[in-house]
Amino acid sequence: MAAYFAALRATDADREILRCRFAALEDIQRGSREAQHDALADASFHLAIADASHNVALIHVMRGLFDLLLSNICRSLERLYTREGSYEVIHTQHHAILQAVLARDPQVARQAAHVHLAYVETTLQDIDAEAGRQELSQRRLESLRALEANTAS
Repeated sequence: MAAYFAALRATDADREILRCRFAALEDIQRGSREAQHDALADASFHLAIADASHNVALIHVMRGLFDLLLSNICRSLERLYTREGSYEVIHTQHHAILQAVLARDPQVARQAAHVHLAYVETTLQDIDAEAGRQELSQRRLESLRALEANTAS
């Protein structure tokens, strides 16, 4: 919703702020990954989109929950960074959102935001499922080793 309204309502100043926030994301793309630092740039980009929507209720909620958003993005990035190439995909998605807002195309902005959120959700679910499989396999291996040790005794 924020990206849709940002595409419709963003002022020239809003678009400049979005470019600046995206430039910080570009720096992450070129630098080393540090979830706490990167989360601030990511959350700030999302907040700038909310601000550009000029939806007072949405802005109020986003600003009120900024610390929670920041913490959630940080935890998500820590997990996403374990998956090769995931940040590059996210960066491309952020760029697509930015371009749609700058082009004042609300439908494309909404779709780009949806793709981004769905990707993050699905990828995090995949990472969690893989972690669960790893944990289960590790427990089976430990049980096998314990059984073999008891049999050898």
